Amino acid sequence: MTDTKLDNSHVIKLFAVSKENPVKMVSDGREMDVPGVALPSGVYEVVSGSYLYRGNICLFQDGYCYDLYNLPENLTIYGDLVLSGFGLTELPDLSKTMVLGKFDCSHNLLKDLRNSPGYAKIYDCSVNLELTSFSGATNTVQEFVASCVPRVVSLENIPYAKIYNLNGNPQLAHSPKYPGAKLFECLPDEFDTLNIQDGPAKIDIRGKTIKIIDVSYNFRRKSLADMPSNAEQVIYNNCANLTNEAIADYNRRRRIYLELQRQTEIEF
Repeated sequence: MTDTKLDNSHVIKLFAVSKENPVKMVSDGREMDVPGVALPSGVYEVVSGSYLYRGNICLFQDGYCYDLYNLPENLTIYGDLVLSGFGLTELPDLSKTMVLGKFDCSHNLLKDLRNSPGYAKIYDCSVNLELTSFSGATNTVQEFVASCVPRVVSLENIPYAKIYNLNGNPQLAHSPKYPGAKLFECLPDEFDTLNIQDGPAKIDIRGKTIKIIDVSYNFRRKSLADMPSNAEQVIYNNCANLTNEAIADYNRRRRIYLELQRQTEIEF
């Protein structure tokens, strides 16, 4: 069970059956025991002594229970919707649903991201080992998290975001849609943060304006030649094969850039 509160005026809970507990009873947003009742697998809402079937995954919000696979159109979820670890091979149809918090479909068996919410503040599809593309993801989010998706090689169809967490994806290689197969051509020209720890040995982000770039924990990386001088911060901790000479070369380029910007000499 997941209990999420966006603020004091909304209560959102998720109830789901499992192999260990194939029948779940819910009353006023709380699980309850009803001994001696034998029913087919599913989530049941108990109302005035009756057991109303609500599907295998039930969303409780503000006094109402909804079957997640039969939601009313244009429903707004006033908090997080966490579907992590449910063994899903496809998403329920959330395309006409707004999630004002985080949408988390990580640790599943999704092959694509069709039926994603029409809106979500944060989108997390990490550790979907069958996922082959970001097709179908919510178009615009504040933060997009896709760590450890080993079958995804292209950033095609990635949402527009300010923060990207793409850690643990050394296989990222290309975008076949673009000449020259530039990996990061699909990202916006300007955004705040790119976390790509344990990623490819080199990344092509020429022409991008990014405030913070984190390429830490990457034993493949031997150089920082691909890191732009105009980033506010480049983090390269624990890159075992990154030489002192390579770090010094980046610092030299960074110093020259800052001196030109500020018209003064800088020592670091």
